[in-house]
Amino acid sequence: GANRLMSTADRAMLNWKRFNPISAPSDLTMVGAYLGKKLPPSLGVPEVAFLGRSNVGKSSLLNKLIYKAGGDTARVGKTPGATASVNLYALLGQPKRKGGDSAKPLLGFADLPGFGYAKLSKETKESVEEAAERYLGKRRELGLGVLLVDSRRVPSEDDRAVLAALFDMGVPLIVVATKSDKLKGSEVEAAMSTIREGLGLPDGQPLRVSGVTGEGVRDLWRIILDACETRVEELKEAMEEGRDNGGVMRVVLEEESESDDWYNDDFEDGEDEEEERFEDGEDVY
Repeated sequence: GANRLMSTADRAMLNWKRFNPISAPSDLTMVGAYLGKKLPPSLGVPEVAFLGRSNVGKSSLLNKLIYKAGGDTARVGKTPGATASVNLYALLGQPKRKGGDSAKPLLGFADLPGFGYAKLSKETKESVEEAAERYLGKRRELGLGVLLVDSRRVPSEDDRAVLAALFDMGVPLIVVATKSDKLKGSEVEAAMSTIREGLGLPDGQPLRVSGVTGEGVRDLWRIILDACETRVEELKEAMEEGRDNGGVMRVVLEEESESDDWYNDDFEDGEDEEEERFEDGEDVY
């Protein structure tokens, strides 16, 4: 039950508090890159996963989210080609005192492999996909998935397949349209409608965010922190009720679909079902 011995990471997780994203962080550090079956160690804080095609502007968005943290030292590197692993970063708080205790993590950012990559060998590709699916399906710290799509493009089959898979895994989700600064003012509304209709999203999504101008960054932070608070509450309840076995505790609709290759799945008849789920109010906020 609730009195079982808790790990240090679990205790930290249950005591996690919302923070000011402008003043609280001090730096961003890479925890590690993970492939295949290996899941990253728990940082004792909620995590947010970023997904999208390889050239969608993921690193510039991540850098914009943490641009105040650690000045120019906080940088998510642009990997040549595609990120070929699950890369976990820790957003660190301020050290308690100068030269004293090291800074503790505030949040984890998981940079997931860009899908739509052609250059990887079949073996690497399978290992990359396994790592991404395992992280999204099994990671109990995961509070939110952020699917990035290019403002100027029509959503692809890949985008739709990933969206459907995240729903099936029960991962809370926000769709973010990047590079909106590259659109003329008169083009914005039509571009957002194209994405909204192409992915069957509710009003208010996609959220427009620019890694260049910073548009939408404050809203994205609010959504991230709300989702992380919700995740911590879910874990708390599960522990109190003795339902927590260290597993993910999410509603997974189709157990047997775990082996599906969802990065390349054809997206066929899930669209209506997806829109219904949205209408039932099961989106992030």
